[in-house]
Amino acid sequence: MTTAPERAIEQRDELGLPADPFGSGQVGKPVLRYGGGDRASGAQRFVADLAFPGALQVALVTVPVGCADVLGIDTTAARAIPGVVDVVTPADLPSPMPRFGVSHLDRPVLADGRVNYHGEPVAAVVAETADAAHAAARAVVVDHRELPGVYSLDAALADGAHLVQDPSIRPGHALADTNVLEEAHYAWGDVDAEEQRTDVVVENTYTFPMVTHFPIEPGSSNVYRLNPRTGEITIVASGFTTIEGIDFDRRGNLYVLESMTLPGFPTPAEAESGKITRVSPSGDRDTVLAGLSFPSAMKFGPDGKLYISNLGFAAPPGVGQILRVDVQ
Repeated sequence: MTTAPERAIEQRDELGLPADPFGSGQVGKPVLRYGGGDRASGAQRFVADLAFPGALQVALVTVPVGCADVLGIDTTAARAIPGVVDVVTPADLPSPMPRFGVSHLDRPVLADGRVNYHGEPVAAVVAETADAAHAAARAVVVDHRELPGVYSLDAALADGAHLVQDPSIRPGHALADTNVLEEAHYAWGDVDAEEQRTDVVVENTYTFPMVTHFPIEPGSSNVYRLNPRTGEITIVASGFTTIEGIDFDRRGNLYVLESMTLPGFPTPAEAESGKITRVSPSGDRDTVLAGLSFPSAMKFGPDGKLYISNLGFAAPPGVGQILRVDVQ
């Protein structure tokens, strides 16, 4: 039997490369890290460093507990701080409270009468500067009554456990009166028949940590221009959702590919929300192609036509497409 390290050495021998790519080893030697110097010195600029003239700053108000009833919010002191434009509370938002989320629209914009997790915002301060916003957020007084809550899986699944979500936001759902969000069962073939004829059946409980993919917030994706000499970053076009690719045609028009334009991860019925938008040098926009399903890449070919990878992810094997579009 050949082990993986041994096979790796054999492959390097076949290619005429040294068996040990690091020679005497890397222990005790510095490793070059691209951009490390700028990050360590603070010279590296990030999106959060961009300044937009006239833009307001927002700071969220929270309570220092994981579960509580919100009894009242006093914004008097916060509004008196210079530079504060407004303090938004649930009373200022539509009823029922608007909700958002990646897979389920179950998170309120602001806690609507009850805080269900540490850090859930109960109000938002809008100010001219970040300092004023944060100072005002600290000045907001939230009268709240702490509740027992649940802080472990066992506690959340126990009989009679405190419900993290109000059942009313999942009307008719079989799991609405539990702390289980969804339950899925998967099987291939005739499981019962296979169990009868097999010699060994392996059963176990497998767990894994939370998996975070990427945010799908409508209008939150932008196209930036980076000057490699000065490091200056400017916004070229904004207001997109989940940008998967950009390219330019011979006239200098910018093409932006969005894999989806709906909030949250779409259901199969909603999947055809991807589109391509053309942005002219003057900023005018028009839709080149709509109705794409999970497109993942886009590029102009030597023939001047646009090639798109459609159904590039989140689709069954064998259904992916390469589309060609004559944008002229």
